[in-house]
Amino acid sequence: MKVKDRYDRQRRIPGWDQSKLKRARVFIAGMGALGNEVAKNLALAGVGTLLILDFDRVESTNLNRTVLFTDHDVGSLKVKAASRSIHRINPSVRVTAFNQTLQKLLETRPAPLKSANLLVGCLDNREARFMLNHVSVAHRIPYVDGGMLNAMGSVRVSVPPYTPCLECGISESTYAQIGQRYRCEDLVFDDLTARQMTIRHPTISTVNSITAAIQSHETLKILLGLDLFRSTGTWPEGTGMPVQNEIQYDSRTNSFLTQSAHRDIECYVCGVQGTSLDPVRPVVLHLASGEKIREAFSKVKSSLGTQRVSLAKGLKPFPDRVTAVAATRNLLQKLNHLSRLVAKSGLKNSRAQEGYRALRAFLISTAAARTRNTLRQGIPFHPDELMKFLNMTRDAVESVVAKVSLTDPEYLSATRDIGENTSLILDSLGDDLTLGECGLRDKDVLCAIKSRNRLLDVAIGVALEPSGR
Repeated sequence: MKVKDRYDRQRRIPGWDQSKLKRARVFIAGMGALGNEVAKNLALAGVGTLLILDFDRVESTNLNRTVLFTDHDVGSLKVKAASRSIHRINPSVRVTAFNQTLQKLLETRPAPLKSANLLVGCLDNREARFMLNHVSVAHRIPYVDGGMLNAMGSVRVSVPPYTPCLECGISESTYAQIGQRYRCEDLVFDDLTARQMTIRHPTISTVNSITAAIQSHETLKILLGLDLFRSTGTWPEGTGMPVQNEIQYDSRTNSFLTQSAHRDIECYVCGVQGTSLDPVRPVVLHLASGEKIREAFSKVKSSLGTQRVSLAKGLKPFPDRVTAVAATRNLLQKLNHLSRLVAKSGLKNSRAQEGYRALRAFLISTAAARTRNTLRQGIPFHPDELMKFLNMTRDAVESVVAKVSLTDPEYLSATRDIGENTSLILDSLGDDLTLGECGLRDKDVLCAIKSRNRLLDVAIGVALEPSGR
């Protein structure tokens, strides 16, 4: 039994937690083509509770792109037909169906929306999208929105308060049009003429499948990794970081385009002038691009009145420590390679044997074992633990170099690479970089995360000044 358990652990996807998915509650607005595919994917993945909403009935014209409906469902309520199919796919999934408009649900029974862990928009009009966006921002619920137009699909991800909401940067002319109802028209296709926007556009089942697959997978990433991000500022390496914040697919060229938007401090929903029930109220800090990270952290801590805080720019920690995982995996491989090279040299004198023993002792030490275990689990490093491992690495390699005298080019290359790699990771974890070197720009927004478990309810607007001021 123990052997089987060990085999099961080894073949799992790093960062995957099925029990977390089983506890999740996902609200899906719209049971058309995208909603069908997303509900099917999440049911197969084992999401425990699906809350589905649609006010419409199944039409025969829906059947060429709706996997949950058959001929027998024509005329039936979409949510009822979808519920039956979901239960056939996975009987353990709990499905709650709402046969009404999103606006009516918000007016009469808002509790199900507020209790969801994540919102998925599979809608055909901007007004409903904006309604979901308000709920998302007000209650800090991640929102994954999808849309299609002819041969193109798009997915937008919003994880408040870290990322832009769906209304960041929206123009006045767009707000003037939100009362119009379009079929599968999405915000990203803003090059349409007024005439094109008033007609119904056909969609393709293959584009629907790809768009819904992206929506579904971004949903899983957030469900699996958001708790870790909120407590540490990083995402599980095995499942990855959600897209920031929009991905577009063009089936004509089979190409993907990822676009990153910026938080808009003046946004009507999530900015200082927000109309949401619970808008983010940024603390605006005046910083210089030449300031060190530690100086910026000191100002942030002072303004927030806390000493235990980390910062995130979008869905990335600030500064970005994500690359440390891959670099550390490479470093371990080089250390093992160095150990083999030293052993291969024959260890002809006592000093060489002493250096070899020191290196082997380090490779089986608690610090190295914990580092390997962190890599195996696919989760980010705690900075202090990684710093300890890197300092021990440097000491072990210096001991080998001092006691093992070899001129073999492969040996010299290995020791040089390890030293450079160690220094590179140490520098990336340090706080000696300037804000400019970290890519911080004027009017960027940082989010504060209190170390260990609690999200601080604040976003920090940055007014970046030239270094000379």
